Amino acid sequence: GRPSPPHARLSSYDGLAAALSAAAGDSLHDDVRLSLALLLEIARDQAGAWAEYCRFLPERPPSALHWPSRQLQRLAHTPLVGRVTAAREALRETHAALFPALSLALPQLFPPASFSWRRFLWAYTVVQTRGLVVGGGAEPRARRTVLAPVADLLNYSPTSPLAWPSLEAAGAARPTGPVAEGPPSATLALAFRLLSAVPAGRQLCLYYGRLSSLESLEHYGFVDASALEREAVELCLEPPEEEGEEGEEGEQ
Repeated sequence: GRPSPPHARLSSYDGLAAALSAAAGDSLHDDVRLSLALLLEIARDQAGAWAEYCRFLPERPPSALHWPSRQLQRLAHTPLVGRVTAAREALRETHAALFPALSLALPQLFPPASFSWRRFLWAYTVVQTRGLVVGGGAEPRARRTVLAPVADLLNYSPTSPLAWPSLEAAGAARPTGPVAEGPPSATLALAFRLLSAVPAGRQLCLYYGRLSSLESLEHYGFVDASALEREAVELCLEPPEEEGEEGEEGEQ
C-alpha cells in the first residue's frame, strides 16, 4: 500500500491534539504541524517509507535559517540578516513552547532525542524548501502545504508551463504526481496540469510563486539571475539632521 502523508496522520495519534493545544494553543502554523508530523513518522517507523525518503534529503537544506553567522554577515547591509534572525528566534520560541512539554505529556510519541532543536530546525527547513502549496481536496479553495516525494525535485522557472498543483479525486484524471491518501471516502492524487504544449524531452519546472530575489535566497538558497533586472528594492532613508538643530533644541 501507499504510505499516508505525514500531515494526514497527525490527527490519528490519541491525545496529540490536546497536548498540542496545551503546549502552543490553537495558533500553531501548518508548516510547524507538518514538521512535527514528519519527525513523528521517522520516530514511529525508522524503516518506513518516510524515513527512507528522508535519508535522501540533505542534512542542511538550503534555507538561510541554516546559514552560519559568518555567511549571514556577508549580507549585513541587506534586510536578510534581520529577517533570518527574527525567523530563527521565533522558531526557537515555538520549539521551546512545544518541548519538553510534548515529551513529558506523550513520552512514547516524542522521545527527546528525536525532537531536539537541531532535528526540529531540520524538519522545518525540509518543509520550507521542499513543501508544495496545493489546493483542492475536501476544501477546494483552501491551500495547504504537503510533502510529495519526487514532485519536490521540480526546479523553479518563472515561465513554467505547469499550473498550480492540486489535490483531485484519483479517478477524475491521470495525475502525474505521487498519490496520497485523503479522507476515508476518497483517494486523492496530486495532479499537475499543463497550461501549454510541451515538446518531448523538455524539463518540466514549477513556479514557486511571486518571490523577490531576497525571498528566494532566504527560503530556497538561490537567486534567479533573469529576475534581477526587474527587481524592486526597498530603501528606507532618513534625512540627516541639520547642523545646529540639536543644540537649538537643547537651548529651548
